[in-house]
Amino acid sequence: MNTYWLYLEPYTMVFSEKEKSLIYNTLSSEYLQIPNSGKAYSILQRILSSPDIYLLKIEEDELFEKEVIAFVKNLQSKFLGEYIACHMTTRKPVILYPKLKLLRSVKNMETMGKDILAYLQKIVIQITGKCTCQCSVCSYAYKQITVCNRLCDKELDLDILLQLITIIRNTSAKSIDIIGGNPFFYSSFEKMLEVIKLTPMLQFNIKCFSEHIITLTDCKVLSLLKNIPNIHLQIQYVGNVFIDYLQELQMRLENCGVRYGIEFLISSEEQYSQAIDICKALSFSQYEMIVLLNEKNMDFAKQMYWDEEDILSLNSSKKDIYRRQSINTFDFGKIIVLANGDVYSNMNFDSLGNIYKEDISAILLKELEEGKSWFRVRNNIPCNDCVYQWFCPSPSNYEIVAGRLNFCSIK
Repeated sequence: MNTYWLYLEPYTMVFSEKEKSLIYNTLSSEYLQIPNSGKAYSILQRILSSPDIYLLKIEEDELFEKEVIAFVKNLQSKFLGEYIACHMTTRKPVILYPKLKLLRSVKNMETMGKDILAYLQKIVIQITGKCTCQCSVCSYAYKQITVCNRLCDKELDLDILLQLITIIRNTSAKSIDIIGGNPFFYSSFEKMLEVIKLTPMLQFNIKCFSEHIITLTDCKVLSLLKNIPNIHLQIQYVGNVFIDYLQELQMRLENCGVRYGIEFLISSEEQYSQAIDICKALSFSQYEMIVLLNEKNMDFAKQMYWDEEDILSLNSSKKDIYRRQSINTFDFGKIIVLANGDVYSNMNFDSLGNIYKEDISAILLKELEEGKSWFRVRNNIPCNDCVYQWFCPSPSNYEIVAGRLNFCSIK
């Protein structure tokens, strides 16, 4: 009687929960789900029991049992696995299964010194906390998205700003977000623009509320942005959308020749529909819809919940899955520097230190050793008992604000 090698492909990953298992092709995103019972599951467990390899030696009569061969044909059809007669190969096949290996652990990072800066991927800098607007979302939006806030009424020293820009230039980061208060109130605004002009390798996104533009008494400051190609003005619009207001905003910006985009911070379906209709009417091409949660719109938030189809439609690669297993893809490498010097990895957690008092490397090391943000992954109930645990996006600020452990309709 012939014997066969039954194996899974090396790009295949297997995930199991209490009731079912998922076999996933990380190249094509094809997958096969089976219940954790019956002959197919028994065969899968035996394949996985081999240390480090996806391989099972199986007798011909067992391989061609009805349930087993049906399972194998499903594997073949999705390029998840295959079988070969033992006499067709002189050696035992070695099909190593994917395994996450972190080359640099936190323990190693303690001795890295300035190399820690290599992990800095994104920086948000508040140049001033001063603002005279009374925006309705000012007291809570900053805990969800990158947005202006009035947590302090200080200004960031220009020397500190220059130091941060110099640091970022020597990392893998490609952009810096500039926020206020009202960023146009920054007393060194024009000097900052001169520095930005001399730093063409970085994109600078100046974020402000629409009210900051509308209330400008002197549009000269907007005209200054026109000739600096690496500046992009990101205007955040809050609340119900009115076409007259947006027409005035559009006219003011386009008369100054400013490159800009609009982020609509929406809290209801009505605001979403209004924004879509007006963007079409005014031919806006650079716009984005961003949800803002508050205590009154949690029902609206349910539309953000992921279901099985949404999760699998992400077509996650092996790299995507590994990243979600090891880091928070929203927060890793990100810091926020407030105008008073306080540094955060996430505005929902405590400050890591103060840039006026501590070296930036020491501040980053504190996040690596003690922080709650960069390595916040889905390893808690109910996610840790879900077959899609590492297919879902990393935990977001929305979940913190909503007091939920996930935004998912499965568990």
